[in-house]
Amino acid sequence: MTRTIQDTHFTAQIASQACQRQWESMPADACERVAQCLLDWFGVALRGSTEPVAAILRQEAMLDGGNGVASIVGHPGKMTVLQAALVNGAASHALDFDDVHIHVGHPAVAILPALLALAEARGADGRSLAVAYLAGYEAACLVGAAIGEAHYDRGFHTTATIGIVGAAVACARLMALPEDGMRRAIGLAATQAAGLKVMFGTMAKPFHAGRAARDGLHAARLSAAGLSANASVLDGEYGFLSLLGDGTGRLPAVADGPLELRNNLFKYHAACYLTHAAIDAARRIAASPGYRACDIDSVIIAARASIDSVCNITAPTTGLEMKFSIRYAVAMALGGLDTGSPEAYADDQVAVVAALPFLPRVRVALNEKLPLTYSHVDVRLKSGQVISDSSDSNRPAIDLAGQRERLVAKFHGLAANHLDESRRRRFVAAVLSLEQCEDVGKLFRLIQP
Repeated sequence: MTRTIQDTHFTAQIASQACQRQWESMPADACERVAQCLLDWFGVALRGSTEPVAAILRQEAMLDGGNGVASIVGHPGKMTVLQAALVNGAASHALDFDDVHIHVGHPAVAILPALLALAEARGADGRSLAVAYLAGYEAACLVGAAIGEAHYDRGFHTTATIGIVGAAVACARLMALPEDGMRRAIGLAATQAAGLKVMFGTMAKPFHAGRAARDGLHAARLSAAGLSANASVLDGEYGFLSLLGDGTGRLPAVADGPLELRNNLFKYHAACYLTHAAIDAARRIAASPGYRACDIDSVIIAARASIDSVCNITAPTTGLEMKFSIRYAVAMALGGLDTGSPEAYADDQVAVVAALPFLPRVRVALNEKLPLTYSHVDVRLKSGQVISDSSDSNRPAIDLAGQRERLVAKFHGLAANHLDESRRRRFVAAVLSLEQCEDVGKLFRLIQP
């Protein structure tokens, strides 16, 4: 069942659902899924803490001083909760290796840094964290579904513009705000929403995630303090959905809908998610019997036209830009190069990929009718043979145990330069038994230098 965006109760219904979430009513698989999101987030945040964007924001925060009550991943000492949300949010998105939801972009990097900073400061337990994260995640997905693809296609970065609402809802739920307070938090978040796709390939993209976390947390705190805001900000002719969408969207049913957390997608290539389908197709082609990269005559990558403003940088000059080049990503896969580690996208690797003999003959064919997460790759060999494959990266895992194993391995790879194996194992065990955690701050203490 759907309704038009001119209805006036969507904000209220989202707030009501978020406030009603309780540990006792969480689906059986939900805590495991939250724990997996948390493990993945800590891994990318820890490795991302060494990236320049994280260092710049830490240095800037130190200039402001403040009462340190919230941890900074990968670094000793503490900062204010708002500073920690900003710094950890940017660090966790610096690699572009964090999880994805088709309606939100990158939910964890917008929601978890805010929620963890607040939870640590309040001494919250793992169950409270899981309930609050689910509330924020599901709220963000509802808003993202309602605003529709037009919002992203017009150039808005949904991790920032939708993620901020998820962060506000999650923090408001952890603070146990009543429904009117939750609605104010949503209003204060929505009125701050900002982030443009034109920043992709620069440090401003992970900065978006940090700002979404910081500002969403701030919205919840200001609501708790009594700052007023429009309590129906998402609704009506001049509401968030009408102004930032195309004005023709329809609202998803809030009550009794499927759990969107089950549609969460994790990354195993350290590049923009919209390159992943093409990478997977290219890797299967490269594994074909008798395939040799030296035999490639030409390559055609078919992808949705809207990726042109996301991940179609033709000739990247930095490793960060290379993460947003579907052409280079496919060339890496076809050339037998690693696509799954952050080091594969270091600045000095740009020249390595550029030197692949077949790269000048790799072409991207844009097609508006293709699904956003779908790609088709044709490789023509010098013999005239064509090897083809296609993939759609919007395929959530069904096997939770198998996904857990992959995420544990990913965490060990990301954290290896920061923690010895014994500490990594203790941390993984603590995160994956989240419901038994009596103090979320313990998780930070397990990994801090």
